[in-house]
Amino acid sequence: DRAADITILLIAGHDTTSYTIAWTLLEVARTNPPELYTFREKIAALPMEEWKGVDELHFIIKEGMRFNPVVTGTARHVVKDIVVKDDASNERIIIPKKNSVFIHFYSMCRNPKYYDNPDTFLPSRWATNDTGDNKNKYMELALMPFSVGHR
Repeated sequence: DRAADITILLIAGHDTTSYTIAWTLLEVARTNPPELYTFREKIAALPMEEWKGVDELHFIIKEGMRFNPVVTGTARHVVKDIVVKDDASNERIIIPKKNSVFIHFYSMCRNPKYYDNPDTFLPSRWATNDTGDNKNKYMELALMPFSVGHR
């Protein structure tokens, strides 16, 4: 029983990682973002062990996970009543306990409420925002590439 669980975890982790890498490389090749050139310039002067600390690499990976999430969504069972506000009508909506809800990650990751130009592969969107608004905070919270949310 435990061996079967471990096998499933290894296979699931392998698939999601390989799909994420493939989609991200496709978008980098397709769009040729400016961050790619900055990343190349920075890593040229660094030993390979230090590449993982280059911000542009993190931006490219995070944007790849946002742009093509490999997990389409997740279902959750509601254990207590939840009240949310509908932005369109400004009305309160109650999700009663003992119901299930489905969270669609692709819609969240392409929502213009959280991301400027959501249908554009733009790694620089993840750079620190010094304007004082909460845009980056909401972008981080809306990104749930492997269904567990902000880390």
